[in-house]
Amino acid sequence: MKRFVVVLLLASCAKESPELTEARAALVERDRLLKSFRVAVETQQGNEFAQHTFIHRAPNWSQGRITHPQDVELAFDGTTLVRIDHSAHTYDARKSVSPEDLAQLFMPFVPEGFRAPLLPTRGVTAKRVKHARSVDAVELSVQPGEGVTVTWVLRMPSGDFLEKRTVKAGKSQVLMVVTEHCDSALRLCVPTKLKEFVDEVALGTTTITMTELNPELPQRLFAPQKPAN
Repeated sequence: MKRFVVVLLLASCAKESPELTEARAALVERDRLLKSFRVAVETQQGNEFAQHTFIHRAPNWSQGRITHPQDVELAFDGTTLVRIDHSAHTYDARKSVSPEDLAQLFMPFVPEGFRAPLLPTRGVTAKRVKHARSVDAVELSVQPGEGVTVTWVLRMPSGDFLEKRTVKAGKSQVLMVVTEHCDSALRLCVPTKLKEFVDEVALGTTTITMTELNPELPQRLFAPQKPAN
């Protein structure tokens, strides 16, 4: 089934530019190679500091836990979404969660560069560019709303994330890779430190303090039990 989806995706790109077709194929291959990962993340924005961990196993099993400034856990094992507030000792479990809701819930846990950007099937432009971190890169741009442009820069042929730029209401927001971890067996890299700027003013830093690519992640990790009172 997965192979069939890939064939359909590539077929839909038949009329796209060679750069866009290449980028889509690179992202599909990247997701195929990176079947699971585990990260520990620290974010700093001004005087605000936060910590969380996140694990993911294809196709959609995810578990994230904020450890500072609060202690909240969110997990999905393919059928049930669990939310535990360890500080307040509350537990909630529900089924029938839409893919869109799951993506929105877990997106804040996933550092940029660990999952492929959600590109629409139409309205994406691509061009080959040079970048400080790569001699061969592709720039992908979309306009999700009036006056809004989002641009990703990816290293080719691995599809590694290098930079994201968002222009909205005359303001420019840039997220860029500062350091990265590269896996020679998988032939891809993931960020270990990202910096964010708004109109060239430093906004915050995300540091991935621990990275594991393709670890064994048993199902029980994605189905936390109700904690004892």
